[in-house]
Amino acid sequence: MPSNDTAWYFNNCRDRDHPGQFRRPDAFFDLNVRGRHKRLATDLNPGSVCAVLSRKGLKPRNMKPRMVRIDWYRFARERRMRDLDGDTCRALLGQHLRSEVLTQRAAARTPCMKPFFDCLGRIKQGSAFWDAIGRDDLKLRSRKVAVTSSSVHVASRPVRGGAGFGDPETNRLVEEVAVSAATRSLEDSGWRVRSVESEKCGYDLHCTRQGDVRHVEVKGTQGQGREFIVTKGEMDRATDDPKFRLIVVSGALTQPHVQEFTGKQFVQRFAHTPIQFRSRRKAV
Repeated sequence: MPSNDTAWYFNNCRDRDHPGQFRRPDAFFDLNVRGRHKRLATDLNPGSVCAVLSRKGLKPRNMKPRMVRIDWYRFARERRMRDLDGDTCRALLGQHLRSEVLTQRAAARTPCMKPFFDCLGRIKQGSAFWDAIGRDDLKLRSRKVAVTSSSVHVASRPVRGGAGFGDPETNRLVEEVAVSAATRSLEDSGWRVRSVESEKCGYDLHCTRQGDVRHVEVKGTQGQGREFIVTKGEMDRATDDPKFRLIVVSGALTQPHVQEFTGKQFVQRFAHTPIQFRSRRKAV
């Protein structure tokens, strides 16, 4: 049976928006009141550590590398509540501690996340299960987490790195998470979003809403700073294209924060420093 040194793991396979479903910001998972779910997680104690795996807002599941989001909670209590569909559920309530977005492969190799995965690194089919958890992972109240694609490090302060200044694999992960966060933010505001990243047109997302069009470039940073690399094509867009928008996602691998700027705001409010030149030998 679970003890004080165990954590509960919940697979949000339907990517349910629990705070929205139950109109409570502290709702993080739900179970049915009948059938097999009725017997699951009945011995959760206040203060228990809980982890919820989902892929809500991340790239489509058939795209690689597959991304997962792990949210950690401190369980407070369970209540029977009706969701937006009118179904009565066992709603689990608690304090949100941290969020981590990383590749499925990296999560399967991380000790405190392994219970979500089988021996082949595939996500298990169950809704809820428990496993032992290390003492360090029980102390989750005040720590901030910096996530890389291969491991999880508990840090006393956030990473300050900007976009494009880390190793190639981490830069790619930051960019993928930032685009996912920006896409989710735009879609929540009613925009229809289409990725044009492969077309190299000076922006990442083509967005439409009721006849309006926006050309959105996305930049992500690991820390809370706003320092990133911009190409000449992107700078030309910001200067000449009235439909251009820049979205900066800071803290992309911990707690993403989305901010939007017009091209004019980007040019005026940011300091732009050249970091490389193209050199060509002069004709004699």
